[in-house]
Amino acid sequence: MLKVGRLSDKWSSDKDIDRISKLPDSILQHILRFLSTEEAVRTSILSKRWEPLWMSITSTIFSMPCEMIFKRDLFMNFVERVLLLRNSSDLKYFALLCDVLNDASRINAWILYALKHNVRKLFLALCGLQEPHLFPPCLFSCDSLEHLSVEMSLLTRKMGRVLKLPYSIRLSSLKSLYLKHVTFENDCSMQRLFSSCPVLENLTLALCKWENVEAVCISAPRLRKLTHTTEGVKRHRGDAYRANKFLRGLSDTKNLSLTPYTLKVLTYAEEFIAYLPVFPNLIHLELHVEPMDFACGALLSILQNSPCLKSLNFTEGICLSTHCDETDWRLAPVPPCFSTQLKTIKICNFCGTEGELHVVKNLLKDATILEKMVISCSLVKFSGGSRRRRESGDQTQSLCSPTMEVVPRRRAIRETKEITDVSPLARNAKNQKLNDEQNTDRISNLPNAILLRILTSLLTKDAVKTSILSKRWQYLWMSITDLMFEEEGPNKSENRVLFMNFVERVLVLRDSSDLTQFGLLCDVLHDASRINAWISAAGWPIDFAYGTLGNVIQKLPCVNSLKFEAGICLSTYSEESEWRLDPVPPCFLTHLKTINIRKFSGTKGELHVVKFLLENALILERMDISCSLEKFSGGPGRQMEVRDQLLMLPRRSKKCAIDFS
Repeated sequence: MLKVGRLSDKWSSDKDIDRISKLPDSILQHILRFLSTEEAVRTSILSKRWEPLWMSITSTIFSMPCEMIFKRDLFMNFVERVLLLRNSSDLKYFALLCDVLNDASRINAWILYALKHNVRKLFLALCGLQEPHLFPPCLFSCDSLEHLSVEMSLLTRKMGRVLKLPYSIRLSSLKSLYLKHVTFENDCSMQRLFSSCPVLENLTLALCKWENVEAVCISAPRLRKLTHTTEGVKRHRGDAYRANKFLRGLSDTKNLSLTPYTLKVLTYAEEFIAYLPVFPNLIHLELHVEPMDFACGALLSILQNSPCLKSLNFTEGICLSTHCDETDWRLAPVPPCFSTQLKTIKICNFCGTEGELHVVKNLLKDATILEKMVISCSLVKFSGGSRRRRESGDQTQSLCSPTMEVVPRRRAIRETKEITDVSPLARNAKNQKLNDEQNTDRISNLPNAILLRILTSLLTKDAVKTSILSKRWQYLWMSITDLMFEEEGPNKSENRVLFMNFVERVLVLRDSSDLTQFGLLCDVLHDASRINAWISAAGWPIDFAYGTLGNVIQKLPCVNSLKFEAGICLSTYSEESEWRLDPVPPCFLTHLKTINIRKFSGTKGELHVVKFLLENALILERMDISCSLEKFSGGPGRQMEVRDQLLMLPRRSKKCAIDFS
């Protein structure tokens, strides 16, 4: 009995232990990610263990509905206290939803905070604007930003929704851009924005105003998804013209998703349907948002102009508005892709009407190489209940091969069944496939990460040679992170030209990923400038103490801009010595207008170089300096101190503006 009592006491005492607070910081911070910022801050009152934890959160969301004006002061103070007390770790996500009113400068200060902490995803939803909001210029030159969302409230005045853009835009890492209720200022600013996002993959333009824009030009070579939504408008020929022009801009796409409304707009001026563009690369077409009416002539025209189409997807179903017992609708003429390429048709929200069955009958009849048709029924819309659904299933099954199955939808969950062929012919094909797999190159089928690890263990010249093995290997070497170049051979003078050209080709063709190791063993001779260029390409800062850079600039009298991607340094700097470029390069007096310095660390040597550049660039208009938070010693306090020093430096050019971020 005594042992039982002690065990019972131990059990009751264990129930009172706070096990969550004893978890590691990384796990507790992961838990805080699932809370709102306000709730995460409140955890600081739980205990001393929890008090500093929220200061390390990497996602912050500040939201104040526009109608809750009476809580505005509390909200503004709360945001500033959170940003003030939070530590200096980088931000992954920063969201701000509030009204601006007369506090544009405070809002911009918060945005600047996010940008200086290398934010990756930035969401801004602003209302209460009386005039166009001037965002910080560095918002449009942030290298860490991968996702940007700017949304203007409909409650904002018309002028307040105008998006003012700076002259210089450089969003080198931006992959996703979302703009809603935004009014573009003019053609130039809009085109400048879209052409300054070289890796943009996803662009959404939701309910934007185009009244100041005559022509929309989107230059994004890696764009994969473009979403454009507009408000409902009255029936107008101009809308048909714009829809036709919009589709022409998408004629090279491989995957296209449209709403039936887009095709309906084309019928406002039916002469435009005959001039729809050809989609030579289109392999997947999706119609969504509402059922697609097959009586729409624009749909037939798009199918006719898509010779490589392999799959059709109707996510909200189909209909036939002109169907009656007397009329016999059909696809005439039959699109070429139906007999050469189309293999899959998917129809969702099937209701079993006579019109739908008539469309399915014609699709099955005309698609001569169709391999699969998947039909998902809507139990909500299906008239006649389960009995009628079985009848429709029997009718469709009688029209097609066994690879088509009618599937009901239960509680919005789609179940798809396929009937497979288990004939002897299929088994023989399977055995042949197994034999072929035994002779396949299994190394080339490994993931890229493993293959790159293998290439890293090779010499650079041997890694490059693997590009001739196959298409799978052709570009892999371009992502290796360790480079080693060694000039060798019995007679170096004969091999030098080959070696120099090889190094430059490797550095030019290699992708933009960071290097972890860079080795260079060679004779300099008269090629100091080329070797310095290789060092710069490897991510090392340019040392102004070496005369090579000065000699190069002296010989380039028409240089308009200088850009130091890997930063600058001055290895010979001391307070006693006075370094300078002597003589001053001619371009400093006649042509140089822009200087861009990245990965600035705030050292005295860097400040000395910047001072010299400002004192000698006669017509300089702009100097952009981007800080490296990893290398910047002293934290935000030192950063503010360096900024003040830079702004106080004398400038020979009265027009020169310094942008420090």
